[in-house]
Amino acid sequence: MIQTFYRKGVITLALDDTLFHRSGRKVDGAGTWRDAVRSTQKHIVYAWGLNLVVLTLQLRPPWDGEPLGLPINMRLHRKNGPCLIELAEQMINEVRHWFPDRWFRVVGATPSFADAIACLRRCLWRERIKYMFGNAAVHDKKFEFLLEALAPAA
Repeated sequence: MIQTFYRKGVITLALDDTLFHRSGRKVDGAGTWRDAVRSTQKHIVYAWGLNLVVLTLQLRPPWDGEPLGLPINMRLHRKNGPCLIELAEQMINEVRHWFPDRWFRVVGATPSFADAIACLRRCLWRERIKYMFGNAAVHDKKFEFLLEALAPAA
């Protein structure tokens, strides 16, 4: 697709997360997530499903109009796992390694300031715990629980 639609110039990628409605106890990674489509600023709706982070290649259709997004990478966001920003970073770095000589422009649904601060806190606490207790402690479930509790704290 890159060779066909972006022979030269900056490649535009778009990031977004979406709730993929799937139910049942055997659906790995499913949980209760905020449904951005049905929620409003005053009324938040939660739904059961998979929270997917998707990276798409943005294309201008020949008939003009809104750009099309062709999915090229995806991650499953899990409770107590890497945050949305960390998953997005993983995907961007992966695509960057696929095309090391190319430049990219990444656009997204803007994360909230609270999301960015929580992600920063999580990284800082993880490094502090690693420094104090060693690398193995960072992967301990007790410390993961602690990190998740500390990240959104004011």
